[in-house]
Amino acid sequence: MRNKITCFILFVFSIFTVFAQNSRTTITLTGSVVTVASYTDNEVIVNGATELHLTATSNLLNNSIVKLNSVDSWLFIDNLRPQYVIDSLLSKIYINDQVASYRSNCRVSIYKHGAVVIPQSSSFQPLTVYTEQNFSGDSTSDYSLFTFNNSLGSFDNKIRSFKLKRGYMVTFATSSDGMGYSRVFIADTKDMEVPIMSDLLDKKISFIRVLQWEWVTKKGWAGYNTADYIPLKTTWRYDWSAGGSTTSAVEYVPIRQNGGWPGWDEIKGKQYVTHVLGFNEPDHTEQSNLTVSEALAQWPNMMKTGLRIGSPACTNFSWLYQFMDSCKAKNYRVDYVAVHAYWGGKSPQNWYNDLKYIHDRTGRPIWITEWNNGANWTSEWWPTSDHSLSAENAAKQLNDIKGILQVLDTASFIERYSIYNWVQDCRAMVLNGVLTPAGQYYADNNSVMAYNPKNEVVPTFVYGDPSLSVSFGTKNLTLTISDPNYENFVGAIVEKKIDDGDYTVIYDSNDSFTKNFSDTLNLSLGNKIRYRVRSKFANGNLSNYSSDVGFDVTSGNSTIQYGKMSVSNVGWNALYFKNTYSASPAVVLGAPTNSNFSALLVPRAKLISSTSRVNLQLAAWNYQNITSLSKEETIPYFVLPTGTSDLGGLKAVAGKTSINGNWTSVTFASPFDTIPVVFANQLLATTTYATTVRVRNITKTGFQAKIQKESAIKSTLPTELISYVAVAPGTGTVDGKKIIVGKTPDKAVSSIYSSIVYGDSIPNPLFLSQMQTCNDDTVTAGLRCLSIYDKYSNVVKQREKSTGVMTQSAEMVGWLVMDMSNISNGINQILLPELEFYPNPVNDVIHINTKNISGLNVEIYNLMGILIKRTFISGNKLIVSDIPPGCYLLKSSGYKAVKFIKL
Repeated sequence: MRNKITCFILFVFSIFTVFAQNSRTTITLTGSVVTVASYTDNEVIVNGATELHLTATSNLLNNSIVKLNSVDSWLFIDNLRPQYVIDSLLSKIYINDQVASYRSNCRVSIYKHGAVVIPQSSSFQPLTVYTEQNFSGDSTSDYSLFTFNNSLGSFDNKIRSFKLKRGYMVTFATSSDGMGYSRVFIADTKDMEVPIMSDLLDKKISFIRVLQWEWVTKKGWAGYNTADYIPLKTTWRYDWSAGGSTTSAVEYVPIRQNGGWPGWDEIKGKQYVTHVLGFNEPDHTEQSNLTVSEALAQWPNMMKTGLRIGSPACTNFSWLYQFMDSCKAKNYRVDYVAVHAYWGGKSPQNWYNDLKYIHDRTGRPIWITEWNNGANWTSEWWPTSDHSLSAENAAKQLNDIKGILQVLDTASFIERYSIYNWVQDCRAMVLNGVLTPAGQYYADNNSVMAYNPKNEVVPTFVYGDPSLSVSFGTKNLTLTISDPNYENFVGAIVEKKIDDGDYTVIYDSNDSFTKNFSDTLNLSLGNKIRYRVRSKFANGNLSNYSSDVGFDVTSGNSTIQYGKMSVSNVGWNALYFKNTYSASPAVVLGAPTNSNFSALLVPRAKLISSTSRVNLQLAAWNYQNITSLSKEETIPYFVLPTGTSDLGGLKAVAGKTSINGNWTSVTFASPFDTIPVVFANQLLATTTYATTVRVRNITKTGFQAKIQKESAIKSTLPTELISYVAVAPGTGTVDGKKIIVGKTPDKAVSSIYSSIVYGDSIPNPLFLSQMQTCNDDTVTAGLRCLSIYDKYSNVVKQREKSTGVMTQSAEMVGWLVMDMSNISNGINQILLPELEFYPNPVNDVIHINTKNISGLNVEIYNLMGILIKRTFISGNKLIVSDIPPGCYLLKSSGYKAVKFIKL
């Protein structure tokens, strides 16, 4: 009997179902936008590019179904969230006569505070690219969602136009790893068709990543607890990690929280995400604690994700501005900036003003990824001072949040915001699982669409200049170009110069793959051989010239060789011996010139070939962080075979020995009749940081020497090979050229410059100097030649200042000067800069624009040439109140004399 009743019920139900289906009225929609509250007893057939909007909040499809028959037939549920659609409506929706199945034959995406059903399967391919402009030539759509397409085959560097279906974003990049020039395209409101690519992408694309787009609102949540953000009706969230995922409730945004976590593979492996955030508060030591340089070093990994990229989130906006400026210079993509704003006590107008300034300064839409109406560390007034959620405090928070949200939702340059909940109870949105009054307002506030295509940032490209490096073989040298312009590099022009001649073109290439060029290594051409390069760009322009590279060749004979090497970098520079030696010689260097006066530099040598080549370097102390020189410097050098030599009547003893950071005694192979002048430096410098050699206790039979490093470096100095040349004081000749050797009195040279007078006129002088004493054993220092003239040179002692200490003792300095007239070393005459100062005329104080961290010796002369005042200034103020009114000359070594008027 029970079975009969069951069968009867089923029969009646089937009859009712058939009757209900037969009672539905068919409605066909094609090529239009239709908005209705709901349907009852309808079969709605949606064809073609049609939008159907249902606005009711319940009973949307009463005995009704919707059939979506095209990938462009979209169903919008305007006021119900995606999870409701998945749970309650998908069974009434058909995709080409098949019941809709989430992430199988359809998408159910966030659309503002509602949802959209898109009849596209998980294998849908929304991108089509073409090898010719205007959608012609060969085409392909073979780019799966989420995939890193970095091997494009026959389409690599061939794409010239594309079509992207609505609801997707694509990232194109010119390098296969996602680097180079990259741009994100978003088809948010309609299909995107780009018939002509920009010059920066045209026929240059080597990386493609296609992702599903979500239409989230600005309103988000900083946190991970669903019990918090679901009641607040947010549409996106992040949680200071990459461990979450996009759900039907919210779009998830991963973040590289700090310099080491989360891992890049985890971030790149996320599906159903479109954005990534940079580091969290790198400007705070208790957070990610990164310098701008450290953040920049990791930014290429951000670009390799193929996601839309947000800046590191800062509270110190000077950090952010420096970072953004650096990204622009490096062509690093940043699509939006993230900031934190715990701005208690600010009016809504001030919120707007401050955010608008950030937007204007960075040129990017803003995400406020942490914010609230103040925080536990701010000092604005609250009615109840314990910051509890009293009725009065709740009313204040509600009123303030209303004003702030009005700004955030109406300011077009604000793209997203995610409030931070845990800054005292008075500011909470959710407290003990219950929405506060402000939280209820936050939940009920239907924010606007986050992404606004009017604020799209189209990345620019700053064309960079190439760099050139040189490597040496036995008979040839190889020039290697490093160009930062990726596919925009289409060729190069390589030029060569001998001594002070003009540059001439030796290669003119139109091949983007050729970046190595060779030239014959000819030591007889001159003393200074230089090369430089310009890059050719796809737009027809040329880069600036690179810094020059090359090699120098000594002057002299088979025994004694000498010269001046010009260098414009802090790396190693090749010096070839014009005549090879049978055994490795001694090479000694003099103090560098003062063209880059703000950089403290010491000369070093590294023997490359024991008989034919040495490399020279001007090394900067590490604490200065100097990687390049703005002007050319000069290093004087002198080369002798080891043993005893006769310099036209002057005895010279050259040798080599090994020393370290402790004083080491060195004995001459042959004693002197008088105490000689000693020059010494490393011959095999091995450290990556700057070092120098100091000598002391010089006698007729030997001296002591040790290696010095800057005080801030705590590592132990290694034992290194040094070479030295000791020369008796007096006058001699080399190659028929006069040479004079002498030394100053003890304690003659310190931070205040001293003039070393030769006692004769020496044209085109080669001048070497080295301290002969070490009167402050714990101080690391070197010499600097402020200026070199025919009759005298001005020399100063410069200590390194890595620990901030400035004091130093005066020293005895030994020197050697040699006539190099009629010898070309390719060294141009040193052009002295003008001393910049203000005001002029002046009453009491002249302010001098100087970066000379060692201070300046200045002299004031009247127009009759009479010295009026001589003083040393350690800052930038020169007191002139003690001189009478008149017209004067202001002089300082290393600068041109300038006139000023004293009132």
